[in-house]
Amino acid sequence: MAKLDRERPITDRGVEDFKFRYAGLEVTYRAGYSEIWDSGARSYESLKLLEAALNHAVKNLSETSTQEVGSQMIRAIVFLSASAVAWKRLLEVAAAYCNALYHEVFDLLIAPTFISAPETTIAAGNVIAAAYKQKLVAEHEAIAIEQAISQIPSLQVIVRYEKPESIRNRLLMCIPQDQIRSEELKELAHKLIEAEDVQRNEPYHRFSTSVRSFSTEDWMREEGVDTKKPENVEVLEAIKPLQAFEQKHMNGTPSAEECASVEHDLKKLDYVLAERNPEGVLSEQAHGVLCAAAELF
Repeated sequence: MAKLDRERPITDRGVEDFKFRYAGLEVTYRAGYSEIWDSGARSYESLKLLEAALNHAVKNLSETSTQEVGSQMIRAIVFLSASAVAWKRLLEVAAAYCNALYHEVFDLLIAPTFISAPETTIAAGNVIAAAYKQKLVAEHEAIAIEQAISQIPSLQVIVRYEKPESIRNRLLMCIPQDQIRSEELKELAHKLIEAEDVQRNEPYHRFSTSVRSFSTEDWMREEGVDTKKPENVEVLEAIKPLQAFEQKHMNGTPSAEECASVEHDLKKLDYVLAERNPEGVLSEQAHGVLCAAAELF
């Protein structure tokens, strides 16, 4: 974890953290936009080491004779973690090897601020879906998961891409409708399905480019941004070439010539952000695009 902090230091800009409890002890979550940059072309040695440790823990947890060793490894990773990317990676492995890791990460799934954080929401939803599909969820665990999901709109959570109510709905729909225990949540799920308002649990950073059919401006307007305000127009225009660059190379590495061709666009967006200092969702989107495009270099 210390190596990750050296490889990918978190600047003061946009830092958000909170405390929650795991296995009866207090742990820290420190946000860092890894829902964007962790999907880029660059590979971090620290994350390779983390992945190796997690895979080794899964192997131990899959064998009766070494389950305790595997459990101790997961707890060590949890208590040493702070950066959101480590939490995200843990949940991604848990979704893939749910039978081995579900009970190790269960405490995470009942922490409302954790499952609603932008870096971990998608992965948490995938773990929940996998656990129900594999029939791993006991009655008391199902009730606790539902309670955590229900609490999201009433708590102070990190809001970056969608409102707390939308996060709640997204996670709720990861639970099979016929396995929802709460009458209130059953009714909500029914209404969402009836209204065809079911949110697919897909990555946020593709939301405005490949998943959503409407433009970034449409999304900004939906989020309450005045897209006709001159300074906001300038930011939105500066975003466009970098979005196109990121989308083109989402699954590959750009050539040196292609990187050189957008260097001016990177500097321009960075300058515009410093000069115009946008707020709220526009600032978050612009900084996210800047980070994602820079990671492809």
